[in-house]
Amino acid sequence: MSEQPTLEINSLSAGYGRFDVVRDVALSVSKGEAVALLGPNGAGKTTVLRAIMGLVKQRRGLIRIGGTDVSALPTHRIARGLAAIAPEGRRLFLDQSVEDNLLLGALHLRHDRARTQTLLA
Repeated sequence: MSEQPTLEINSLSAGYGRFDVVRDVALSVSKGEAVALLGPNGAGKTTVLRAIMGLVKQRRGLIRIGGTDVSALPTHRIARGLAAIAPEGRRLFLDQSVEDNLLLGALHLRHDRARTQTLLA
């Protein structure tokens, strides 16, 4: 039996106002995989990430993190141990390594060093 994906997105459509920015997005990420969302400005990369975090209302589709359907969860519940994003926007942390940036994103786990190390493994 294969392991359930860590992140699973099926038929995601999301956007702003009346307009969909992304339509019918599908993505599956398994434990240990690294995935990059690539595309030109305006292609919807940030919208997908914001939809995963609940910062943009999804119109259609399903988002599961670790098997939990987060489609209707508020952002604060998603950020509490399910997912986090570290927006690059203003280039505040240019001199930090990828690991340093991930550790910064895991500050809410600072009381649980073992969990932080497991997530970074």
